[in-house]
Amino acid sequence: MSWLDQIQADRAISAILKAPGAKTPEVRQAVQRIGQIGRPAIPKLVDALARNAQRPVIEGLLADLVSDDALPAFCQGLCHRDAEVARRVAQVLTRSQRYDPNLLLDLFRDPECPKPLLGQLLAQHAGRLRGAELLRLLEQVDEEAKSAVLTLIYQAATPALVPQLTRCLDDPDPAVRAGLVKTLGRFPSDEVQANLVRLVLGDGHKSVRLAALAALITQPLPTPVSALFQLLRDPDMVIQGKALEALVASDDPQVSERAVALLEEGSESIRRAAVEILNRRRPDPQALDALMATLHDHDWWVRERAADALAAFGPSPVLDRALPLLAEAEPELRQTLITLLRRLDDPRLFDLVLGRLEHGEPAARAGAVVALGELGDRRALSTLVGLLAGGELEAPVVAALAALGDPRAVPALVNWLESGAAGDPAALVDVAVDLADRRRALDLARALRRFHERLDDAGIEPRVAGAIARLEERFEHVRQDQTPSSLTVPAVAPPVPPGDSAILAATGPSINPHDLKAGELLAGRYRVIREIGRGGFGVVILVEDEIVQERMVLKFLAPHVAQDKVAIERFKHELRYARRITHENVIRIYDLLALGGTFAISMEYFASHSLGAELRRQERLERRRALDLVRAMCRGLAVAHREEVVHRDLKPGNVLIGEGDQLKIVDFGLAAAVVRVTNRLTRSGLLVGTPAYMAPEQIRGREIDARTDVYSLGVMMYELFTGSLPYHNDDPLALLLAHLDGELVPPHQVEPSLPESLGRIILKAMARDPADRHQGVEELARELETVEVVED
Repeated sequence: MSWLDQIQADRAISAILKAPGAKTPEVRQAVQRIGQIGRPAIPKLVDALARNAQRPVIEGLLADLVSDDALPAFCQGLCHRDAEVARRVAQVLTRSQRYDPNLLLDLFRDPECPKPLLGQLLAQHAGRLRGAELLRLLEQVDEEAKSAVLTLIYQAATPALVPQLTRCLDDPDPAVRAGLVKTLGRFPSDEVQANLVRLVLGDGHKSVRLAALAALITQPLPTPVSALFQLLRDPDMVIQGKALEALVASDDPQVSERAVALLEEGSESIRRAAVEILNRRRPDPQALDALMATLHDHDWWVRERAADALAAFGPSPVLDRALPLLAEAEPELRQTLITLLRRLDDPRLFDLVLGRLEHGEPAARAGAVVALGELGDRRALSTLVGLLAGGELEAPVVAALAALGDPRAVPALVNWLESGAAGDPAALVDVAVDLADRRRALDLARALRRFHERLDDAGIEPRVAGAIARLEERFEHVRQDQTPSSLTVPAVAPPVPPGDSAILAATGPSINPHDLKAGELLAGRYRVIREIGRGGFGVVILVEDEIVQERMVLKFLAPHVAQDKVAIERFKHELRYARRITHENVIRIYDLLALGGTFAISMEYFASHSLGAELRRQERLERRRALDLVRAMCRGLAVAHREEVVHRDLKPGNVLIGEGDQLKIVDFGLAAAVVRVTNRLTRSGLLVGTPAYMAPEQIRGREIDARTDVYSLGVMMYELFTGSLPYHNDDPLALLLAHLDGELVPPHQVEPSLPESLGRIILKAMARDPADRHQGVEELARELETVEVVED
């Protein structure tokens, strides 16, 4: 620009900026003058964009000057030191069609040019870009620019570019391979599909395999199911999950056949995937027998989902196969079969079971009896009582009456007992006592006393005596009616102080923790104060230990656990380790006590409320306080983990908060004891781990370590700082699946005011692969020390 043009351009632009409006004579004259000056005025006009005045006029002048020859001046504008000026120059070029956008591609190599801005500009001209030039550019730009170039390739590609795209699939950069795969997915063909299969099965980088799988699934061509089944063995759980979803959605009839074959795989994860596929597809009659066989699987997830799949077939085919197994099944298979029958949810079910009882083979009839009791339909009472009176199927009938829980069965049980024909009188007595209500208790007690007095079998005498004692303990009018006899009630054992033993024996009258009253003395030592809670593990009673003059808690185990010898042995083993944990942030466990026919865990009493109760009252806590609580949890967990004790069921309900925000974690060792015995999600209502907080490896039944607790703590942090859980579903199994492959919304997107640094810590703690998490709570605590929170 000559010195004269420069002066005239400055004056013209100054006149425009000073003018009171855009249509004044001064503005029109200045616009005319700049048009005469032409391209040399562009840098001055670009600088003028930094001023707020008359921007539409300035941008209009720039738009009139756009051309291929003028692009160098506009490129300088795109690299302007003022980001707002650069953005406005980009807007001018975005709206203009008077230049070749391929001439701007070299700017991707300019370190001064903002790549996202350039990418957005060129995206508006993608249809005019040359794909081959974009592919060559990939080899010449930095990582930031590659991302923008890959986006442009996706937008600009045409079928003619496919051969060149295919040749670039071996690029050493996985980000480039993943981006090109995404583009190839737009062009369905056998050749493209073959390349996608090659990458999805063979590429060493997860992001490439994910991109190839997404492209395969979205193509209109049928997705090769053989490749999808191979992906069920992929080391990445997300890829496994997406392959599973694709198989579920596939119309290929081979899917069910292949899934059935996988039910016998040695790999637990493959069997889980196979049964999940069958569970979510239309019922296939060819799979029915294989699914029934799967109910024997040692993995609880496989059994549960097989039961779900079988329920979809309806009652008739399921009953024909399930009832013959039911009476003689091992406890876990029996529980699974009962769960299956309950899931049939058909109004005809009761009548269909009765039909099998009347016309079935012996094994099916015995199974039908068990089913009648477990289904809980009181209409079964008359049928079961009639069978007992006729001396048929005594053992399953007595078990069914126990499951039915109807006190009206007591007279029939007494009659059968007094007939002298009972095959197992001890079992019959136990069931009758359990079913007795106030109305029938006295007659039952008198019958049992008569039976006891003429009893000549020393083997069952203690059980009958104990049964009578239980009735007297439960019903005052039975105690008052007692007449002299040879009955002897076991005496209370002397007090045993807490020591190093893992279990303290304390006999005595039978105890039903639900019926305990304030002031009652247990085992000559524990004075009942009040019930303080109930949960999956049982009833929680606050007591005063009269030997050491200290309040403590007795957590009575649920009956189905207390009666399981294997479970009690496991509790003894686990509590030996849990008792070693002594820390201000952990509830101390003392002993496992045998009390009146049941068991209770004695532990430290801590006046408090649960964090879960607090979260129910308010969606989230004040952030500084929440951070302090998480740090306290880390301190308590760290001590437990050093003793090699993993909690396994960390959740707000197991975190207690007392005066001054003193925090203590409760129930160390309890979840571990139950999960090793039952190995199932639920058993008679007892939840082993809580689906909302369970780690992926815990769900899959894989090895558990301290990082499992880190995941659960990450879920709690998500809830504490966002006010909501990361995954929501009323179906527990669907919720567990979400932890395996559900989409996790970053916490700072749910709560925008949350520091991103804290959001990253939470996401790391919740990584699906334990290797990607904090490797211990100490590491998590150190990262939390760097976080500064500001209340929103």
